[in-house]
Amino acid sequence: MHPLNENMEDLEPWYKQFWPWVLVALPLSSVIAGLSTLYIAVVNQDSLVVEKWSKDGKAIYSDNSRFKVAEKLGLSGQLKIDYVTGEIFLQLLSHSNKKGLEEDIRKNAAYTYPDKLLLDIIHPTMASKDQNISLSKAADNNYRGQLVHQIEANRSVFLSDSNQSWQIKINIDFPSTDTVKFTTDAP
Repeated sequence: MHPLNENMEDLEPWYKQFWPWVLVALPLSSVIAGLSTLYIAVVNQDSLVVEKWSKDGKAIYSDNSRFKVAEKLGLSGQLKIDYVTGEIFLQLLSHSNKKGLEEDIRKNAAYTYPDKLLLDIIHPTMASKDQNISLSKAADNNYRGQLVHQIEANRSVFLSDSNQSWQIKINIDFPSTDTVKFTTDAP
């Protein structure tokens, strides 16, 4: 018998050896890690940005036109939330004698309060905790609505008319026990 054949008879098959499995495990672990990362990225997608933004080349601009309309109307008010019942009370005021009003607004001295307002309570990172609430006119310039669920921590609150021709942004740290007063200083 040839001496080379003698050594080959003593060898185990490749799949019973240690080193081939080590060499296969390294790239296999990379594939598993990559697929796991892909799964996490697909399941936990980022939510969309709430405010109006536009991109011009590499520059990004915020669209403040609706905030400026609210500022020209001189809108301000008070927001109160009853945390026991979840009821929202809002009083909206218009100071139409504010400087910088357009000609047609100046002619119409009394601001016509809309029948409905939109109140968007936005969580900074999780869209599932956002609330979009419709506020109905209760009397003259007073509005009422209902929370969908309890709110905790800091939120951006956007108030606008149903046509979204104007918008006011308020940052509130919930639960706030006081009445929150807001004005229309453009952000």
